[in-house]
Amino acid sequence: MSNSNNSSGFASIDDVKVAFVSLTGEELVKLKQIARLRSHGLPTSTWEDLLQEALFRALTGTRQWPVSVPFLAFLAQTMRSIASDERRRAQDIEVITESDLRGDEGSTSLLNDIAVTTATPELLAESRSALTEIENLFSNDPEARQILEGLALGALPAEIQASSGMTPVRYSSAQRRIQRTLAKQYGQE
Repeated sequence: MSNSNNSSGFASIDDVKVAFVSLTGEELVKLKQIARLRSHGLPTSTWEDLLQEALFRALTGTRQWPVSVPFLAFLAQTMRSIASDERRRAQDIEVITESDLRGDEGSTSLLNDIAVTTATPELLAESRSALTEIENLFSNDPEARQILEGLALGALPAEIQASSGMTPVRYSSAQRRIQRTLAKQYGQE
């Protein structure tokens, strides 16, 4: 890689562009899967938003790519950071009480005019069902379950490996099993 910024330890914008256009189809699929995982439960961003924002930050230089980190891992970490920031901002939003929403007369609540965005019982049931289905898919694969549980808690691969005692090779193998099983179950390539 010809790095004009290599002495600083970070890739140049041109290097980021080259790395981006050099992504293979398999790497793009992995990025989409990571984006889907990281965007789960985000209040405003979809997986497409998350992936686009990570690429935007990399291509504009607002998020610098350390040359010692593989490009795919850098984008995955960037998405993780963006998702984490969005979750943190959502938690920091000031809570407005019903008394703050009183109409001019002070007696009529404006709550009826606000769209309700809470999960419906049906959506919660579907979510629980999907989670149970995924747990059942990996009931005989403890390594895959450890990875899925770790990722659900926001742990990094190195953290999951350390806590589970998995080597990087075993972790990578379990990841591929997860990807193949989910793709087979849900008909995605």
